[in-house]
Amino acid sequence: METILTTEQMREADRLTIDGLLNGNGTLLMEHAASACVRVLSDMYGPAMQDMMVGVAAGCGNNGGDGMAMARMLVSSGVDVSLFLVGERNRLSPDAAMQLNMLANYPVPVIPVTEESLDQAVTDLSACHILVDALLGTGLRDEPRGLVARFIDGLNGRETGLIMAVDIPSGLASDSSRVPVCSMRADCTVTFGRKKPAHILPPASDRCGYVVVDDITIPGWIVEQVGPELFVPETSDALTWLPPLQPDGHKGTAGHVGVIAGRRGRLGAGILAGKAALHTGAGLVTVYVSEDDYPVVAGMVPELMFACEPLSADREFLDSFLRDKRVLAVGPGFGTEGPDRERLLDILSRGGQPVILDADGFRLLKPRDIVDLELKNAVLTPHPGELAAFMDTDVATIQADRLGTARRAAAAVGNVVVLKGRATVVAAPDGRAWINPTGNAGMGTAGSGDVLTGMIASLVGQGRPLLDSAIGGVFLHGFAGDLARDRESARAVTATAMIDRIGPAIRKLTGDN
Repeated sequence: METILTTEQMREADRLTIDGLLNGNGTLLMEHAASACVRVLSDMYGPAMQDMMVGVAAGCGNNGGDGMAMARMLVSSGVDVSLFLVGERNRLSPDAAMQLNMLANYPVPVIPVTEESLDQAVTDLSACHILVDALLGTGLRDEPRGLVARFIDGLNGRETGLIMAVDIPSGLASDSSRVPVCSMRADCTVTFGRKKPAHILPPASDRCGYVVVDDITIPGWIVEQVGPELFVPETSDALTWLPPLQPDGHKGTAGHVGVIAGRRGRLGAGILAGKAALHTGAGLVTVYVSEDDYPVVAGMVPELMFACEPLSADREFLDSFLRDKRVLAVGPGFGTEGPDRERLLDILSRGGQPVILDADGFRLLKPRDIVDLELKNAVLTPHPGELAAFMDTDVATIQADRLGTARRAAAAVGNVVVLKGRATVVAAPDGRAWINPTGNAGMGTAGSGDVLTGMIASLVGQGRPLLDSAIGGVFLHGFAGDLARDRESARAVTATAMIDRIGPAIRKLTGDN
């Protein structure tokens, strides 16, 4: 699991490392940071760098100090380097001032960028093979203005060469997904200690290019001390999401999933959820349908079982259905008319087992309903439109702060919330959250969410904790979608194609045969 740190957490990790491990010598971290950036460039270009021009755009803060140290190291290895300083020298941070004083002993031109020299500086930097962005760093609180903003805008217009950002592209706020009007667009970003939210949250992450992380000698135990709450699942975590197969196991020990989803006209939702649950390892799946609808779905998936509700909507029949299910998947195609709300409340109040709530559930309910039901064993899986309806807001507000909204929703209902979409957010009620790295644009297709619902329900039914099931289900769902894209092309991905790739996805991630 990859750990992500906020600006404040990273600042505290820096402080703990400097005070506790480096005997108060913060300059060592700057040297490590500069060395990491130079090492990345060397890995990219090797000896060819000797024939390149490198331009370092440096600000007055410690990010600029990193760039100055880079310039010293590069010129020492025979690379042609120029440093373009934006800001008054009397405004340099102490560490940046020290770096600039040392740089004066090396053959590196230091070119002040002023209003008068701005256009020429942009022209000269644009002619460099490599542009190093060391202007603003992670401590930025407001959008760039004035000279710095005009400088960034000019540099973004360059058409050739590599732009490397030191820690974060200038102009981005490291704790936000937002892209301000003025920000650098990097091809590569080298960040230190751990990634920050902007490195993983789109659209800000789109400005970062390929992100390289260097720990700059900040050890893992220091990172744990600052209390990280944001993570990115990795392929190495896959085995923790899937229960081991028991040699004497059988369908009864692998979990019985109950699916209540799919009304006339949308019956496929329940079938997709049920089929996905089977492909993810559920031993038994029963789909709840009306007697009228049973002939339509009976032969779709032979492995699925069906509970056929009598036309009288017998309450005892529903109780019987709920009694032996280890987990319920409720909501896809459920319906939003007439008595559907009361029917859903009745199901949720009587079941008692974990519930994966999706789709129409968010058109019928509000957070207060979840609280009043005292439902504490649920995973809610809305897309932005559904969460907007659930939270009485709009999609634009949801999308402007997906991470924050998912966290607030999870806290409000006291359950795990999965906010679907690009970089799906899995949020726990205690504030922890996971940003999913798998999946692709082709998965924005009918039935994709139904597949996810079935996959998460399957993992819960097999005995995995709710939170682990949500994280693992989302990761596996995206990974299967990626395999479907590779096989079909993104434009041709369907929900069925995703289900067909669940098995190969599990095998690829775990080596399970």
